[in-house]
Amino acid sequence: QPDHIHRFYNTMVRNGHSLRTMQLIHSVIRRALVIAMREGFIGRNPVQIVQPPRYVKEEMQVLTDTQARQLLIAAQGMRNEALYHLAVTTGMRQGELLGLKWTDIDWAGCTIQIQRQLQRITGEGNIFVQPKTRAGYRLIQFGKETLRQLSTHRKLQDVERQKKTWQEQGLIFPSTTGTPLDNRNLSREFKGLLKFAQLPEIRFHDLRHTAATLMLLNGIPLLVVSRRLGHAK
Repeated sequence: QPDHIHRFYNTMVRNGHSLRTMQLIHSVIRRALVIAMREGFIGRNPVQIVQPPRYVKEEMQVLTDTQARQLLIAAQGMRNEALYHLAVTTGMRQGELLGLKWTDIDWAGCTIQIQRQLQRITGEGNIFVQPKTRAGYRLIQFGKETLRQLSTHRKLQDVERQKKTWQEQGLIFPSTTGTPLDNRNLSREFKGLLKFAQLPEIRFHDLRHTAATLMLLNGIPLLVVSRRLGHAK
């Protein structure tokens, strides 16, 4: 009955599922019940009179050049200082940053090869997945400051490797025990960093938008920016 679907949706929302997820669930249920009605299992499709929670796309936010510098200054001395530097200067996705391995770096050529992402799957935990599109596989050139940041980060990680709890997986930005860093922990740290830097609250993904905006404002051609970000189009 429609009431069953209504209560199911309300329960999912209370359990913290996003409105976008609810929209996808609604679509799957609707298609399934269309088949059930066509096969004669039900006389009508109750989902046709049920409105799913309305999805409103979040407005994109970006930091100004001054705010981006303010963020990186506030991150100085943090364990993940190099991660925030890469996020702002390259526009890499959070999953791409957390999936980076030391073998992806060409120190002589000053490049980083993007070939995997860390993704959190409900019921499975954190797993490594391939980029969704061919454009996601890309080579990113970096400069002297990034080289310095990564070199310093590697030296600090060498100290952490001496711990008995360390589990070597070759990750550039792992947890304190060498295992994949959970994106929820990084998001909490990022919110604290924004507060410390006295900056407006934004999503970590907005650093990607910030990087793109700053590149365009500094005269980098749109096509170059698009390829650097790994856009399929």
